[in-house]
Amino acid sequence: MPFAVRLAHGRSAGFAVAVGFGWAAASLIVGWATALVPGEPPFPADGRPQEVVAEEFASSRACLPCHPREYETWRSSYHRTMTQVAIPGVVRGNFDGGTVRGDVRTHEMERRGDEFRVDGERVVMTTGSHHMQAYWVSDHAGRSVSLVQAIYLFDEQRWVRRRDAFLQPPGGSLRTDHWNRNCIVCHSTHGRPRLAANNDTHVNELGIACEACHGPGADHVEQNRSPWRRYVRHLGDDGDPTIVDPGRLSTRLASHVCARCHVNSVFASEEVEREYWDGAGDLYRAGDDLERTVHVLTGPDDPLGPVEAERELQAFRRDSLFWPDGPSRGSGREFNSMMHSPCYGSGEGRNDMSCLSCHQMHRRDDDPRPVAEWANDQLQVGMDGDGACLQCHDTGSGSSLAAHTRHRADSTGSRCYNCHMPYTTYGLFKAIRSHHVSSPSVSAELATGRPNACNLCHLDKPLGWTAERLRDWYGLPAPELGPAEREVAGSILWLLRGEARQRVLLAWHAGWPPAQQASGSDWIAPFVAPLLSDPYAVVRTVAARSIRTLPGFDRFPVEDSGDPARQAAAARQAWQIWSASGTQRRDPALLMGPGGMDGQALGILLGQRDDRAVGVVE
Repeated sequence: MPFAVRLAHGRSAGFAVAVGFGWAAASLIVGWATALVPGEPPFPADGRPQEVVAEEFASSRACLPCHPREYETWRSSYHRTMTQVAIPGVVRGNFDGGTVRGDVRTHEMERRGDEFRVDGERVVMTTGSHHMQAYWVSDHAGRSVSLVQAIYLFDEQRWVRRRDAFLQPPGGSLRTDHWNRNCIVCHSTHGRPRLAANNDTHVNELGIACEACHGPGADHVEQNRSPWRRYVRHLGDDGDPTIVDPGRLSTRLASHVCARCHVNSVFASEEVEREYWDGAGDLYRAGDDLERTVHVLTGPDDPLGPVEAERELQAFRRDSLFWPDGPSRGSGREFNSMMHSPCYGSGEGRNDMSCLSCHQMHRRDDDPRPVAEWANDQLQVGMDGDGACLQCHDTGSGSSLAAHTRHRADSTGSRCYNCHMPYTTYGLFKAIRSHHVSSPSVSAELATGRPNACNLCHLDKPLGWTAERLRDWYGLPAPELGPAEREVAGSILWLLRGEARQRVLLAWHAGWPPAQQASGSDWIAPFVAPLLSDPYAVVRTVAARSIRTLPGFDRFPVEDSGDPARQAAAARQAWQIWSASGTQRRDPALLMGPGGMDGQALGILLGQRDDRAVGVVE
């Protein structure tokens, strides 16, 4: 660590020396950052959006001298790597020659020294570094870039077609993925698209950087050139008015900092939208009321736009964004779900839940977890368990906890979030915890189609079983159910006859260890097997991942040819492996009796599969 940075960790008398060195370093770095942007730079050869620091900003480089720990924890987060320049050490896809199947044609992948090329075009940017990575090439229209039609998956180290990486109707029209129009909003800091000026797009920084959460920092840097001012602020406890500390904001405004990206929204007005596209970029600044610049959508009944000709498309998109009662279907839109939760309240109360109730943007020095584990969800220490809920709710421990949950106190059935934040959101080939804090309800499930928490863990139980226990334990009225809902395991109904968004959630839960522990896993394979030939590629992928967690399936291959015949063969192979294992459970809820599997009933349910075109905006 440089000498000046080491001194910046000092306290008391040592701090007075440190601030002098910090001032010098900050002056040098800010001067360097400013020198990068003497005016309008020419288009670069690679034709990608350029990092040009806007006037009121300073960039993350200016934060390092005085805030080295915060800077380093930010560097370790996935926020920083949302978008990066495509260089060695960043690019994770296999570009060592060969062909890759794209959406409409085959791509030639190649590496030339430190350059990565697709069909001869240089890859200039990457998006994503957590589960998968997308690649962008210049489209030779100013600073505009186009998405390569193949995505690289980290877990399996393989390429998939772009259309196969997202839950969208098979064979439907592809979404227009345009970084300068869409991704720039949440995958960069203060992006300024200028489509009318030959796509002359600028961003403060690629990825989510310091000023996205703390607001513009130029004035903060200038004011804190004074060692005396820094010393006084360091000893005080009233913050610094020249920069935003989300932890000092109201719960509502603190959540708005995160919600700027983690939200389904539209522009608040035509004037705001016009300024955005004319080069001003995002008018929101950390600490503002977000709803001055965007309209936060509250559910599927909220309009997305006034264009009458797009009404049908708008209806499909609304359904792709929300469950019928408002929570988000797709990942990355947690605020829309949280705002429906009673824990959020008005967002202004002292005890109202906010994003910062559980999450932190900077890892603490005493955090015992490896950096990679912290970065996965950026949860505070102890917030990956019941501690998050026990900040406000006290359900006791031991026998009192068991009396509340009706499960052993040390079981996964007594973990607050398994009942109140189940995995009913989808994104990036996995189920994600809903941020709509609620209680299990069979009636709500029937009304919305969103699987209830009980049956997502007790995969081997019917909805009727759940309804009876919720009635007897918590006084919830038991709804009227049909014969299948009363007698057949809810997971089987969702897997076989559900629509694609239900199928993918249940396919993921089939591989979830707590569900396998509660339900057993030796019976699951024949009900996941049909999903290996599902029309939706993401359902096939998630089903293949889960089936490999089952007994005897650890080496089961992932079928990715796109050939329906081979997909059907994979489904038959999975059935054969299970049949040969000789494992049987005599349980009518699992369609298994003394004579084995009831193939006729299974076929009837498969014939009822809901194949309507659905999607999720991730």
